[in-house]
Amino acid sequence: LSLSLSLSVCLARSCSVGVVSRSFDVGDRETTARNKADEKKNPRNNHQSGAPPPPRSYSCSFIVQRVASSLCLLDGEGLLAGEGLLAGEGLLAGEGFLAGEGLLAGEGLLAGEGLLAGEGLLAGEGLLAGEGLLAGEGLLAGEGLLAGEGLFAGEGLLAGEGFLDGEGLLAGEGFLAGVGLLAGEGFLDGEGLLTGEGLLDGEGLLAGEGLLDGEGLLAAEGLLAGEGLLAGEGLLAGEGLLAGEGLLAGEGLLAGEGLLAGEGLLDGEGLLAGEGLLAGEGLLAGEGLLAGEGLLAGEGFLDGEGLLAGEGFLAGVGLLAGEGFLDGEGLLTGEGLLDGEGLLAGEGLLDGEGLLAAEGLLAGEGLLAGEGLLAGEGLLTGEGLLAGEGLLDGEGLLDGEGLLTGEGLLDGGGLLAGEGLL
Repeated sequence: LSLSLSLSVCLARSCSVGVVSRSFDVGDRETTARNKADEKKNPRNNHQSGAPPPPRSYSCSFIVQRVASSLCLLDGEGLLAGEGLLAGEGLLAGEGFLAGEGLLAGEGLLAGEGLLAGEGLLAGEGLLAGEGLLAGEGLLAGEGLLAGEGLFAGEGLLAGEGFLDGEGLLAGEGFLAGVGLLAGEGFLDGEGLLTGEGLLDGEGLLAGEGLLDGEGLLAAEGLLAGEGLLAGEGLLAGEGLLAGEGLLAGEGLLAGEGLLAGEGLLDGEGLLAGEGLLAGEGLLAGEGLLAGEGLLAGEGFLDGEGLLAGEGFLAGVGLLAGEGFLDGEGLLTGEGLLDGEGLLAGEGLLDGEGLLAAEGLLAGEGLLAGEGLLAGEGLLTGEGLLAGEGLLDGEGLLDGEGLLTGEGLLDGGGLLAGEGLL
């Protein structure tokens, strides 16, 4: 309209129609005066007529999309789409990790018909059944991880008839929707896992005051640096998950009385043998994964008081409390995951040069070592995770003495022996 009026004025003036020009000029001045008066009365109206909103009004979802897109993590050719890790020719599709000759099929991780039993991860045709994580429309097929029929939507792992029971994983309509896992009465408590309105919405995981901002997972006192997850007293070092008394050493997950040895995951009463994960009193009960009464509590993972209630995952004598996962200074109790010096607080995950900040997970001084995730240029950059000097090449996870080739995962010097992963 403004353009039309301007052209009309110019045309009128060029044709010497002075009356029209003067009439418009007078009207224009009057309109301008009215607009200024109205703006003084209603100073906020200037953002309600098509003008761009102030920066503060950008939605969290917009910010998340831009961040994810810029990192190529969940969009385009990134980790979870296109030719990335979980799609196309990537890790989890086509000839990749979980298909064809991959980790979970054919000559894959545990041989035979999939990861742990039957045709799927835990039962039936998928991770937990039917259209679950690893089959049908699940995590690794159809519409991918976060879209369509994937992990977090439709018939996926954490929604509808998903992971634990009728209403999805922990609440409402599943993991990322409604009052799901990380919001309201969700995963950890009143305010959800990391903040008010849940994982990816409002003040959730990746925005606002959530996981990736302020005091969250990927900023300041994060997960993988300082005293965090992979260093000092964190999850993978010192007294943490993978060292000392942790997951992969001493009394940890893969040694001594840990997950994969002795009475652990793959031996004796462990995950894949005798009373293991999928049989009898295995991982989810009795002589289970990490403690006397099973993985997460009293009567195991999905029995009795379930994952997050009563004697479950985050309370009582569960995985992360008492005699659980990280005894004493456990993951989610005492000085645990979200409290004190835990995973997401104090000297948490991403301090300093952490996961997604500065030279984090995707570049430079990355996740697990000097120059990136497992080698050279980090997880998703340059010669990163799946190429060059990365995780799956050279001396990496899937080559030479790596996880799935040569002396691979379950053969000779593989994951559980000799020159393998651990």
